[in-house]
Amino acid sequence: MPSGHLARRSSFQRLALYTTTATASLMASAAVHAESTDAPNVSSVAISETGAAHGLDLSVGPVNSDVRLPSSYLNTPLTDAGVVTTAAATRTPDFVVDTPQVVVEGPGEGHTLNPGEPGSIFDDAVDVTGVGQFYRADGFVCTGTLINPRTVLFAAHCVNDAGEDGFGAAVGNIPAAFAFQADALDGLRSWIRSGYSSVPEDYVYNIEQILFDPDSLARPEARGFLESDVALAALDTPASDVPTWAMLFSPLATPDSIDSVSGTGYDVRVVGYGRSGYGESGSFQGTDFRRRAAENVLGALASLNDRNEWLFGPGDYGLPQNLYQTDFDDPNGTNPFDFNLFRDGARDVEGSTAGGDSGGPLILQSSMTELVIGVLSGGSRFFAAQPDSSYGTNSLYQPLYLHWDWIVANNPYRYAQTLAGDGNWSDADHWQLALDPNYMIIDQNGDFANGVPDSPGAGLEGTEPKFGQVCDGNFCLDLATGDIVDYDGNILVPGGSDTDPEFTSNSIGTVIPERLLDLSRSTAERNAAVAAADDIAALPEATFANGLPGGSGFVPDNVAYSPETADSERVNARYFDVSLANAGTTTLDTDVTIDKFMIAGAEAALDITADGMLTSLVDITQMAGMMNVDGTLASNGDYLLFTGALTGNGTVQTPYFTNMMGIVAPGTMGTIGTLTFEGNVILTSGGVYSVDFDGMGQSDLISVAATEFDDEGNALNGVASIGGTVLLNPVEGSILRSGDTYTIFTAEGGYEGTFASPDVSAILRPEFTYGPQSVTISIEAGSYRSVIDTSSPVQSAFAALLDRNRSQYDQYDDLFGPLDLQDTASIRDALESFAPREQSLRGAMGLAAVNVGNRLIRDRLVQLGANNDMGGGVAVIGQPNQVARATSLDSGNVPAAERAYLGQEQTGLAEDYSGYLAGGYVDGEASGMPTATPQGESKFDGFYIGGGLEKAIENGAIGIALTYIDMEGNTVVPTHTADAELYQGSLYGVTTIGGIRLDAQINAGAYATETRRSVAAGSSEFDIVGNDTAFVFSSEAGVGKVLSAGAFDITPRVAFRAARIDFGRVAEQGGGPALSYELPNYDSYQARAGINLAGKGGFRPFVNASYVHDFADRPALFGANFVGGVGPNVGFALPSSDHNWAEVSGGLGYQAGNVGFSVAAESTIWRDEVSYQSYYGSVTFAF
Repeated sequence: MPSGHLARRSSFQRLALYTTTATASLMASAAVHAESTDAPNVSSVAISETGAAHGLDLSVGPVNSDVRLPSSYLNTPLTDAGVVTTAAATRTPDFVVDTPQVVVEGPGEGHTLNPGEPGSIFDDAVDVTGVGQFYRADGFVCTGTLINPRTVLFAAHCVNDAGEDGFGAAVGNIPAAFAFQADALDGLRSWIRSGYSSVPEDYVYNIEQILFDPDSLARPEARGFLESDVALAALDTPASDVPTWAMLFSPLATPDSIDSVSGTGYDVRVVGYGRSGYGESGSFQGTDFRRRAAENVLGALASLNDRNEWLFGPGDYGLPQNLYQTDFDDPNGTNPFDFNLFRDGARDVEGSTAGGDSGGPLILQSSMTELVIGVLSGGSRFFAAQPDSSYGTNSLYQPLYLHWDWIVANNPYRYAQTLAGDGNWSDADHWQLALDPNYMIIDQNGDFANGVPDSPGAGLEGTEPKFGQVCDGNFCLDLATGDIVDYDGNILVPGGSDTDPEFTSNSIGTVIPERLLDLSRSTAERNAAVAAADDIAALPEATFANGLPGGSGFVPDNVAYSPETADSERVNARYFDVSLANAGTTTLDTDVTIDKFMIAGAEAALDITADGMLTSLVDITQMAGMMNVDGTLASNGDYLLFTGALTGNGTVQTPYFTNMMGIVAPGTMGTIGTLTFEGNVILTSGGVYSVDFDGMGQSDLISVAATEFDDEGNALNGVASIGGTVLLNPVEGSILRSGDTYTIFTAEGGYEGTFASPDVSAILRPEFTYGPQSVTISIEAGSYRSVIDTSSPVQSAFAALLDRNRSQYDQYDDLFGPLDLQDTASIRDALESFAPREQSLRGAMGLAAVNVGNRLIRDRLVQLGANNDMGGGVAVIGQPNQVARATSLDSGNVPAAERAYLGQEQTGLAEDYSGYLAGGYVDGEASGMPTATPQGESKFDGFYIGGGLEKAIENGAIGIALTYIDMEGNTVVPTHTADAELYQGSLYGVTTIGGIRLDAQINAGAYATETRRSVAAGSSEFDIVGNDTAFVFSSEAGVGKVLSAGAFDITPRVAFRAARIDFGRVAEQGGGPALSYELPNYDSYQARAGINLAGKGGFRPFVNASYVHDFADRPALFGANFVGGVGPNVGFALPSSDHNWAEVSGGLGYQAGNVGFSVAAESTIWRDEVSYQSYYGSVTFAF
């Protein structure tokens, strides 16, 4: 459709049009869209045409800042200073407004200029998009694009008339500003009323400095706007709430094909605040401060030389720099001035540009993103009668890829990052420039990627690459191939064809002029030469001055613009966006101001010392890492702690501090401190507040202070919304104790919400108290009964002791302190480990010791008979029937079996005395504590010695003896042990009446024990020792008779034995779970029946077996409390009693003259309570 409409015109008509406009197209001036108005000083804000264009029929003109704005638009009288003061202002200064805007097809085509009507191209679907209107206080306007919070990209010709230091209200030069609302009028008014100051709430920002490419003025032919027409405006206030745009620094790729509908295939969007109108009539409506947008197709990447040579023939046009170019296509194909300059079709909202749009973006539309690829410089018309910005006109954009390095070097906004490792903020070697996220290139895969090109921009010398097809109404030249095609895309002459220009015709008989064929050949040759060239310039080394990523040698600290004077050089504005991503700590001990700050790396940290202050004007973002503030951290915006940690004793000044999922820990982690927030605080449910405390009422504190108050002194900020988890951490040497209370949070303006906190342990839990402006936390203790395994008697006993002695916390703080902090499993394990297992062992060892002592005397009595003449002798004995009888005994009165057992008669001491020594080793086992887990068995061993002196009496003998027994024992738990010593004296005797032998013994002594158990409660360990000396008493009476049986004597015997161990009260030492207890008496009432079998020769084997029945029951438990404890005792189980068992022994004796020897062993059988084995030996000397 777009190409077909040209067929309705005759070739003659086309030739006439071109002839009459060829000269005019070369006479362009920068004033083509200029307007001036002597506007009345009224308050109306209605916009209408303000005057006629001053220029002649010029085909090319800047679409820029030559539109003057009537002061009536401001609805505000002005003083000389341009500030709103009174209604009696004496003058109204001219106020700059750029000319036009976006023009669309006329009414009835589905689109309109008017806001609020269907099809309106008023770009207000999103009010603030980052495309804004430029104001000059001397009366001109343009359009620009925000590329970072401080910088607007626009056109140099909007400002290059005023010189390099021509702007900036703060330095006394022309005030200028950018406003970013879809309807910018309110922003303009706010800016003026505020005395040329930024008013962020109206999205208007005062300009601090303007930089423009000086090459825009390099060649007269460019008239200040057709080459290097780029400028940057530095805003004095960060436009933090305004979206920014990414720029493409690579040239677009040459399309594979071009058709008459999609053209090059590059769909673009045009946006601006300039004049507006419709396609047939052009830009008839003056600037009304509204942003409008339309669509188009990128027609060509080519210079005006390329375009003009095809349209008007060879000539020295002097404009070689490439431009991105579009044309304004009539959707109906009927407009007489539209010859479809670039062979493409109209878009649905086809539009072009007009005066006032200068500096606006050419926005590439793709399925992935939108990118700014060019800056609007101006436009062209081609017929004297053709209205400006109407169908058939041409718009011209500066390609950013040609000027990218100038933009990068002069961009006042720098992204900075630290190098890896620790360093000081003021160390220039600690920093390097990071890649601006809005710098984009096309990578080797053809994808958009963040980066900068690998070669410098060519600037006004940039002539490559080229693509698109420029058409003259008959033919089109493909600028990439040199092909000559018709409007349907048929190749009439391939690029570089060797043809005779005078007679050349194509297959349809069309004669192609010689100049067009020459241009086709030269285009193909040029492109071939470019393709063969490989001399691509390399980028210079990255420096801070050229702005390339990796540049170093600077300190991030904002710098204000200062113009050049006779006494000083110009100082360009510099603003910094700082990120800490690499591992290492950056220390700040000075005052620094930047625009934005972020900690991005998990191992990155900023330490602001007490002397340091960091002001981040826009905001503070902590994605990870560590922030320590002992000085001051300030921002006009908010501080978001996403993850990571914030510590310190300083002050954070920000409207809102929000902790999302991070940790706030005043002081440091491990030391107590106060962190002050001036502003408001939000602690979300995902965050953590880590509170250190010292056990003496001191803890970390978050203090939220108000900085704004009403007339009555009520805080307007200093308000908090609290939530998240509070974790309690003791400083070194401290533990959390029940009853502790700490103030952890205050908010001068009040707060809402609640904290959550996990139980400190299975026992301790925090309780929050919420006051009007503070939060305190108290530590409450639960019962041990609630956390133990109630099926365990040991745990139950100790839980009862702990719960009833909680009131005496100070007395047992060494136990409660660490134990209260444990979890359920640890508490159960600890209480189980407290079990006094050694008490069962102590009792068992006592039983064994008494039995061994009784056995020693019992054996001695077997060897003493009535009516014996006793001679002196010494026997070492440890088993029955090992006695060396005195040699003075009357052998005639001694049974033969007994004589065989006693051996050869001896002589020595006084005739009626004898003596003995005995000793041996004992090794035994005993039942463990029944209710302890594990119960297991205890083991003990030791040695014993004994000696006695005996005297013969009528029909028998009496004796006295001393016995010492020493044993050591271990329970199933190696750290629970017992040592025991028995000191015993004995009185015993034997007599024979009518062949029946009667014997008896009485024993008394002391049983000394030391028990030891090493236990732990958390990290605390206790060595608990208990000492006791018990009174021991035992007695035994027996009757027996020796019977001879050949080579052996058989001696049956029965006896009754009574014994008691009278334990005393013990108060253990060692702190913690030390117990005070008294074991009940151990009583034993035994009936014994046994038989001895002994040989009669020189070597005398012997065997003894006894059956024992004990009538007494030992105690089942003993009572205990903590040492100094209150309340009743708790019971701990003791092993059950055995009532029936056997004792067996055997050995071998030998007598040689006055010396006799024997060895033997004995053991208990069928006894579980306590069983033992003893091994002993004896030696006998005759006196």
